[in-house]
Amino acid sequence: MPSFIRYLSIETVWPEARLQNIVDDSLSIDVGVTGLDAAMDKRFMDLAGYARSCEVDGILFTCSAFGSSIEQVQAANGDIPVLKPNEAMMEEAVARGGKIGVLSVFAPTVPSIERELLHIAEVQGRCDAVDVQVEFVPDALAVLHAGDEAAYNEMIADAAEAMHRKTPLDVMVLAMFSMACAGPTVEVRTWKQP
Repeated sequence: MPSFIRYLSIETVWPEARLQNIVDDSLSIDVGVTGLDAAMDKRFMDLAGYARSCEVDGILFTCSAFGSSIEQVQAANGDIPVLKPNEAMMEEAVARGGKIGVLSVFAPTVPSIERELLHIAEVQGRCDAVDVQVEFVPDALAVLHAGDEAAYNEMIADAAEAMHRKTPLDVMVLAMFSMACAGPTVEVRTWKQP
């Protein structure tokens, strides 16, 4: 039976944590225009600097499209945890091995998450044990932004089901926090079928 990796809320895994959200909602628009350039790296450093000025104990970035910018922040802030959004999920997927299907609703995430999964496989010495398939679900994010979460969930579940039919998967992961709401639909439609 294939496995499905789902996001757990911070309240579930770390209930004593006090959260502070710092938002730059133009990043996802700008990366589509500029890519991950030096200006984008500086913006991430500035966000981390602001977070540090608020005396945080750790930083979690929540968009996997910005992997290389986050890596620079990690290198410059070795005294506190600086985490990418999918690190634990990707490590678990690679540890399970086999054919790993990844869905994303944000196109810039696709190359970033594939690169990171393959890097984790290399670090774990499991390159021969994983086959990563990453796909983008077009128009889904626009449907979510329009307020139709049920249709969004169905679009993601349709894509997961098609991906699994095309190449039977051992593991399915959803690449973005905004996809967590689709997890139950994907799991029922794709992984719990007889």
